[in-house]
Amino acid sequence: MARRIGIASGVVKNSDDSWKSKITADTKVKLYQSPVQSALLYNSETRTINEEYKRKLRVFEIAVLRRICGITRHDRISNMDVYIQDLDTKK
Repeated sequence: MARRIGIASGVVKNSDDSWKSKITADTKVKLYQSPVQSALLYNSETRTINEEYKRKLRVFEIAVLRRICGITRHDRISNMDVYIQDLDTKK
């Protein structure tokens, strides 16, 4: 699992210019959903999913969504607000 998160983190880091560009948040979320989630969830159907694994996936997802939205922890915006903002862009 740590290897998959590391690979997906590399994809996010390589896409740093995309996250900082002036494209819409909706397009950025689609960029997250295709290559990043594919790298993260590759071969996941063969693994047993436990609560620790789910927690690590949520932490990674929120970290990427914060990067996409340009929100840092210093902005004092809760993870739930970031997630809700992401859901609004998917509509």
